[in-house]
Amino acid sequence: MQKDSSSDSKKTKKFLTLGDLSGRFAVPKSAYVLLLLLYVISNVMLSGIARSQDSVMVLGMNARISTFSGVFSSLGNIIIILMVVLFGKLGFITSLILLGFQYPLIMYSVFCR
Repeated sequence: MQKDSSSDSKKTKKFLTLGDLSGRFAVPKSAYVLLLLLYVISNVMLSGIARSQDSVMVLGMNARISTFSGVFSSLGNIIIILMVVLFGKLGFITSLILLGFQYPLIMYSVFCR
C-alpha cells in the first residue's frame, strides 16, 4: 500500500516569514529612498498639523486641522511596515532606528511642553 501524498501535504502547513515575503520580488533601491522621504514628510506634517489651531470646512462643517493628525500618524506606520516587508533586513534596521529616534521626542513633548 502506498500513502496518499495529498493527505500528507494537507497536514503540513507552511508559515511565511519575513524572508519569504521580501524575497518574492525585487524592489529598486530608489523605492527605499522614496519611502524614507515620505516617512520624513509625514512626520513633519504630523507635528505641524498636531499643533495647528486652524480649522477647515469639511462637508459643510468646521473641523480643526489637528483632527487629521491621525491620518499622518497612520501613514507613517504604513510606510514603516512597507519598508520592513519590501526591504527585509535593511528596512527592519531602518525602521528600528527611525522609531528609536522618535522615543526621546515623545518623552520631551510629554514632560517638557
